[in-house]
Amino acid sequence: MKIILLSGGAGKRLWPLSNEDRSKQYLKLLKNQTGKAISMLQNTLHELGEAGLLEHTVIASSENQLSLLQEQLGSSVPCIIEPERRDTYPAIALSASFMHSEWNIPDDEVIIVLPVDGKADSTFYKRLSELKAAVASGDSRIALLGVTPTYPSSKYGYIVPATDCRQQPYAIKRFVEKPDTATALELIEQGSLWNCGIFAFKLGYLIGKLREAGFPSDFHALKKSYHLLPKTSFDYAIVEQEPLLGGLLYEGNWEDMGNWEAISTLLNQPVYGDGILGDGCDNTHIINELETPVIVNGIPDAVIIAGESGILVTNKRQAGNIKPLVDRIKPADTSLAASKRLDTQYSGDGSISVQTNRITLPKGARYERPASMVRVQWLLAYGYGEVAEIDGQRMPVASGQTLFPSQGSYFAAMENCVLIEILT
Repeated sequence: MKIILLSGGAGKRLWPLSNEDRSKQYLKLLKNQTGKAISMLQNTLHELGEAGLLEHTVIASSENQLSLLQEQLGSSVPCIIEPERRDTYPAIALSASFMHSEWNIPDDEVIIVLPVDGKADSTFYKRLSELKAAVASGDSRIALLGVTPTYPSSKYGYIVPATDCRQQPYAIKRFVEKPDTATALELIEQGSLWNCGIFAFKLGYLIGKLREAGFPSDFHALKKSYHLLPKTSFDYAIVEQEPLLGGLLYEGNWEDMGNWEAISTLLNQPVYGDGILGDGCDNTHIINELETPVIVNGIPDAVIIAGESGILVTNKRQAGNIKPLVDRIKPADTSLAASKRLDTQYSGDGSISVQTNRITLPKGARYERPASMVRVQWLLAYGYGEVAEIDGQRMPVASGQTLFPSQGSYFAAMENCVLIEILT
């Protein structure tokens, strides 16, 4: 059994902290057993390790997230990097071709696809081996894991079984994608399950589908023609077109961490960063990564998120519906110097203790050392420039160099540069 872990999405429902450069799966908003802040990606990899499945895992991600992947995981897990972001079907197809032609995995090997943003207990991951058995038996070409719903949610897709879901694997009648609350209630009464986006198939099945569509099964050849693959989800391209589907039931705790309502249930304090909650703010959370304070008064059941990409104020029940609004934001002018926050770690009282930024500087631009920080570290990841000290001294800086600038100094880009900044 091999696992493809999907970690390439932009996570727009966790805007403004999640964006194209810093996706939701890298935000360190969860806690491990020792209380250390971890990301969704780190949490999922930990659970796979506990289940003894880590050595069988590859991560599918996009090129602009490679530095974050390496920062959080090192080189412990192989990464399949997409030439461009094209949805889950191309990402899974590219990963399968890698296993087929680079690892020489046999066609009858079962592949399990797992999204990175699920939160569940350890028993959930133990069910993956049973998903493998459902496909290996030959009764189903694709097997899916369905979760018993705990409430009529409109943020999940639903699996409608054709047979009793307690007799496993059960047959699948159809799928319903994110219905309204009334329809979700009807589906639950009919015995439908939440579709948690986990499915299994034999490697040869998907390789055959690629060849049928006229695409190469060789990894390097497929990567060159990646832009020709349909930009669509694996569910639509493959799963919903397959008549021989089977499902397994999972009755434990599971939650999709894809929006701020779900994330807020795991936060162990109401305010992160500089913020104050007044009266009438029951079940309201603030996460503020800006130096400007945020005050909220008389607004219950809400999340207020302030980051460099913008500010979000939303009722928790509507938090999963912000993606169309985020799509309407005009892109920034990339010809100017820009700062992107890559990571934030919080201390026990909710204040920011360590912050990592990526500073993109065009040739000729200057970037001043933040005056309010006790400790500043710069790593020039790309380009060439110099640091000017307050006494007039100048020191050349080449790509790969690390330095600790003093108060009043600034970095001058002699060519296009990328500067990684760690603030303490």
